[in-house]
Amino acid sequence: MKGCHFQDRPCRASLCLRPLHLWDAERLCAPLFFTCDERTAPPCPHRAWDHPIHLEVCRSRSKVVDECPSCGGRHRLMVEALRCEMSSMIENAFRTGSGATARSDELVGRHLPGTMRASAWRAVRGKVVERDGRRCRICGKDLASVPAWLTEVHHIVPRCEGGGDHPSNLVTLCVMCHKRATVAPQDERRLRGEEWLPRDTLSAFE
Repeated sequence: MKGCHFQDRPCRASLCLRPLHLWDAERLCAPLFFTCDERTAPPCPHRAWDHPIHLEVCRSRSKVVDECPSCGGRHRLMVEALRCEMSSMIENAFRTGSGATARSDELVGRHLPGTMRASAWRAVRGKVVERDGRRCRICGKDLASVPAWLTEVHHIVPRCEGGGDHPSNLVTLCVMCHKRATVAPQDERRLRGEEWLPRDTLSAFE
């Protein structure tokens, strides 16, 4: 793979650091990172090798990896610092209370690459199942001794209605209870202004 001065690991599929290099530190939003690999490299208009620019990119990266904002330690690559940030966000999400405002919060920042956000969801899903004792929160079925496909994680406030992936908005359900909670006449209930789950059931998740 051709080298590029914006690659986190030159000549290898890695994170593109161009957003970090062009990012204004005084802006509130974080730079949006993406992965640079053989599929994205050929059409990329920024593919080049310029030693002075590479040094500038390394200096920009050093501001983050030399003293990680999440753990205070030092990382070798920018992608390692982002993974550390992701783990810290997930741990903080499980430590925070289950207030209603947290339900619409982002689990992890949108600036993280898509593959990293997907792995964050898998991690938080497993933690939610462990938190709920591997039992369905509606029928109480023990899910520890059944096939994994019978265990599902349900969004109390659906994503389409503004619900996020925060742990306070997630509960463990068996596949049958999950089907009743999401597939049972939703349109009809929306017309009547009712919740997808009975209100007394929703209050049990608070």
